[in-house]
Amino acid sequence: MALKILVVDKDPTASMALIGSLGAGEVEVSFIDQVDAAVSGIRKNKYSLIILGDKLSDDRNTLDVAEQLKQSNNNKHLPVICIEYHKGRQAKLVGMLKPYGYALNTSDEAAVKLCADRVRAHLNK
Repeated sequence: MALKILVVDKDPTASMALIGSLGAGEVEVSFIDQVDAAVSGIRKNKYSLIILGDKLSDDRNTLDVAEQLKQSNNNKHLPVICIEYHKGRQAKLVGMLKPYGYALNTSDEAAVKLCADRVRAHLNK
């Protein structure tokens, strides 16, 4: 069965590299760049993983999406990876999306590997 991933990002280059680091095998990836459309899509579809990029086309950021995800009871066990380069936002995002929220700077190879290992372990449960 394919891993179903939602990427919320206007420029999914970093997200695709992150997906590659998961080594997940067969994946089905959906791309959305609007926050409201992403939240609606999450409610309608069953995803295995959500990746929130740092570039959203409607002038909102990862905190906006994380706040909306937090309000939905359907997503409590869904891993969410936030690509975020602002250190202050990283800590806030992880706190908002506990227990399966991750925030990282994709130029930090060690952080990407650690995140990929943790998400892979969660998905293989």
